[in-house]
Amino acid sequence: MSRRDSTDDSFKYVFSILRSLYPLVQTLEEFADGLVFSDGRKPLLVEEKDGARVKKLTRGLIICAFTPLQQLRVPAQ
Repeated sequence: MSRRDSTDDSFKYVFSILRSLYPLVQTLEEFADGLVFSDGRKPLLVEEKDGARVKKLTRGLIICAFTPLQQLRVPAQ
């Protein structure tokens, strides 16, 4: 179950609708947790210096996919 499901009742309905359409539904945070740079680091979605709007937007984004996403390795920056 997603972190968003357990913390925000309004998203339960959104997630249930999306899950009826897509086999995979994740928050952006969950998706990013599966990303790993080639040097082993994980990407940061939000930095402390980011404003409240950016943080709120990032928490509200949802990733939908028809096929399961494998743990992805991306080139180091």
